Amino acid sequence: MDIEQRAKLMIYIIYAFIGLILVGLPSAAFVLYKQYSYPEETLQLGAYIYQNDEQSCEIGSKTGAAGSINNLRTKKGFPYHLRTPSNYKAHHAHPLLVVFAPSVSGTLMERYTGLTKQATEAGMIIAYVDGKRLNLSAIEEFGRIPSEIMAKWCIDEQRVFLTGHSDGGTITSALTFLEDSPFRPTAIAPSAAGITGEELKQYSCPEPLSVMVMHNEGDSHFPGFGKQTARWWASCNQCSEKSTASATPGCVQYPHCANGVETLYCEGQGGNHLTWPHINKPMLDFFMRSPDKTPKIKNV
Repeated sequence: MDIEQRAKLMIYIIYAFIGLILVGLPSAAFVLYKQYSYPEETLQLGAYIYQNDEQSCEIGSKTGAAGSINNLRTKKGFPYHLRTPSNYKAHHAHPLLVVFAPSVSGTLMERYTGLTKQATEAGMIIAYVDGKRLNLSAIEEFGRIPSEIMAKWCIDEQRVFLTGHSDGGTITSALTFLEDSPFRPTAIAPSAAGITGEELKQYSCPEPLSVMVMHNEGDSHFPGFGKQTARWWASCNQCSEKSTASATPGCVQYPHCANGVETLYCEGQGGNHLTWPHINKPMLDFFMRSPDKTPKIKNV
């Protein structure tokens, strides 16, 4: 099963979920929705405690609005939804976290991951990107979103992070190793990505970067994919071959990686392919301690 076929499989799963509502099973749909989404309070914007008032962006140069902004679009019309700290300062450089959805809307992905409050409290700007059918053209357009955000919001270009689930995890990974990727992130945390270790061997290793691979033990759609990709990343990051215990709960690490980067494999217990890994704080901490790396951005 290739990547495009896996993308179709995820679409069928989403359609089946919608079908529960359309065929008169609202109670079952509600149970599924509650099971796989976070409560309302996680969607609130957090206030960031600014340690200094350093001016990183020229005052007036960044015109992006503060707060929750929905239905922004790329130049090719790809929708995304952006959240800033509630007390956002337009002259202070913020880390950026981009979250890629698996064939669903970015606003549904926000509820599915529950990242908004924690990320904005940590001083991040966070963007949730609507899912699209996977192909190289779509991945390239997804890769232009960080630079489009940087043009309007004050972003620390050395602190740009990517995550996503299923197709979104595949996009997260692909933007690091595809030769024509328009963007290179500082660190990534793909979840339930539909790409195998054998498929990754077709690509050249990118420069070492911090990677947290997340995959549930009970993922029957992509069984074992996470372990395979973690080993590939460990090799690319020039880490030790054997994993060891990690201070990050539920994760193992491949130690002694090049350039001070980290390579983690985090395996959720009891979850399935639809389950987002409930390790948001460890993931955000992982991002924030990742070594700075200036992303390579091609002209858009």
